Amino acid sequence: MSTTSKDSTGDAFSPRETTTGENLASSNYYREPIDPPKNWPTLDEAAFGGPVGELVMASAPYTEADPSAVLIQLLVMAGVLIGRKPYLSISGEHYHANLMCILLGATGTGRKGTAGNEARRLLSDNGAIVEIGGLASGEALIDALAPMPSATALIVEEEYSRWLKAAGRTGSTLGETARVLYDGKPLIRRTTEHGEQRVEGYHVSVIGHCTPDEFVATLSDIDQSNGAANRLLIIPVASRQLVIFNDDDGTVTIPAPTLASKRTLAQIALKASRRERIKWSQNAWERARDLYTSRCMYHPSPLLARQWTNFGRLVLIYSLLDETERIELEHVNAAEAIIRFSRAGVQQIFRQAPRPALADDILRRIRSRGVTGLTVTELTREFSNHMEAGKRNAILSGLLNDRLIRKERRLTTGRPAEWLVASEFVDLIGGAPGAKYAH
Repeated sequence: MSTTSKDSTGDAFSPRETTTGENLASSNYYREPIDPPKNWPTLDEAAFGGPVGELVMASAPYTEADPSAVLIQLLVMAGVLIGRKPYLSISGEHYHANLMCILLGATGTGRKGTAGNEARRLLSDNGAIVEIGGLASGEALIDALAPMPSATALIVEEEYSRWLKAAGRTGSTLGETARVLYDGKPLIRRTTEHGEQRVEGYHVSVIGHCTPDEFVATLSDIDQSNGAANRLLIIPVASRQLVIFNDDDGTVTIPAPTLASKRTLAQIALKASRRERIKWSQNAWERARDLYTSRCMYHPSPLLARQWTNFGRLVLIYSLLDETERIELEHVNAAEAIIRFSRAGVQQIFRQAPRPALADDILRRIRSRGVTGLTVTELTREFSNHMEAGKRNAILSGLLNDRLIRKERRLTTGRPAEWLVASEFVDLIGGAPGAKYAH
């Protein structure tokens, strides 16, 4: 077997070859590597360790799904079966095996749904996981969980932009409920008709699928800093190969979803669900401590604000699936690889995303006012029928970061006011006397 990989900033990733020479030479089997989008991040091989990596690598030559997409969804699904009983502790805080992830990839070529189906096949849970979806409100989510004896489920939203739009509606409780869901606090719904509806001790994970452009266009700054998006483990996905084969005559055989031990990943996860606190080995703890104190798990983007929490949950899942007595260094390295990959994906996707049409309209209006510019209040008034405060702030933040506009703080008879001026006019006049500019 051969292996080729690079880290999240590299150029290429080739899953370990597991097909036989006969399979590769057969006229019944054809595989051709394809290039991902330019500068697309890749996942370091450290993430493909243990039984979960063994399954993903064995199946990789037989599917067009991105191995990264299969891996992360398999980890999330296994985490659902692990349940809420096992945990690890850092600084008195407990980390459980529930994750919220979203796969960002182009329609068709991203193969997000294909990856999800392959993850289900590799898990082989025989229907043990309850999947729910199509949620349009926090109340609907509580209604779905309340009848479940153990309140253990997997939310799958293959059109995650609809979730974000629903969460962004005035009066919607979906975003707030998702935040509580991630943190594991009691879900409470009070109505005059039914009184208090309460869900506790649940264990729920989330998998969402979306295109990068839809995600960027739908996400507001409120979603990024406060909403469910802030809890998401964002995974960029892109198919890396074309595969077609005819398995009628048995010449090409897809590996069974069992491990060398003849067990399925679901069986390992269900066994792990009986464990409780998982302790650290010294090497693993020292590496985790170094990651924390070096601040490499933190990033100024609000979308990446909970990387440390997701890191802890990934470490736990890797350890439990590996069936080790303690958390080992390889589990820390695997979780770190996924976090770094997610960060690289967020940076790349938001760098390449086209500016929304509304942003162009706002920029055009600011430019039309020349050196005078206009205030945020005036901007809000002019676009009041098309723009919520969250979307307005997100657009202005993007225009400021791209240095297309600047904020000018001007003295008035009352409080100082902030004006928005197109950068070319600020550069032209060299800045007004007494004004302070912010990028």
